[in-house]
Amino acid sequence: MDSSPLFLLLLLRGTKLHLSLCILSEGPNGPIWHRGCEHTWRKFHGHCYRYFSRRHTWEDAEKDCREHSGHLASIHSLAEQNFIRGGHDNTWIGLNDRTVEDDFQWTDKMDLVSPDNFFAGGEDCVVMIAHENGKWNDVPCNYNLPYVCKKGTGNFQLSKR
Repeated sequence: MDSSPLFLLLLLRGTKLHLSLCILSEGPNGPIWHRGCEHTWRKFHGHCYRYFSRRHTWEDAEKDCREHSGHLASIHSLAEQNFIRGGHDNTWIGLNDRTVEDDFQWTDKMDLVSPDNFFAGGEDCVVMIAHENGKWNDVPCNYNLPYVCKKGTGNFQLSKR
């Protein structure tokens, strides 16, 4: 049986109780753990986001996001849209209608809510248009574009003592 020390972290924020279980693999002088986002990711409203400037097709971008334990970003508020937009080039987000035409779904299976910024079009993968103030457009999925990944916060090692 593993004899690594455990500790339980309880945080009360307003009326919500957050629970984290951390395992120190090197004992009391081992690594320091932090709940949040790795240094290359940016935190916003309980999620971590990362902009990737390398260009991929929509499918390869989603695959890369999954390899980072996330998905292409889903957007559920104007504040989140503005946080993600940030003036980048046209950018893949996680919305698509690849399964059923005109039945748009987020890659993380979250409900589709505002902002509803669609242009007309018959393509399957959605891009945030930089020069149109972040409005969305569906385009062919084989375009090579930068992308934004989104994932939940988690426990990660900051440094060793």
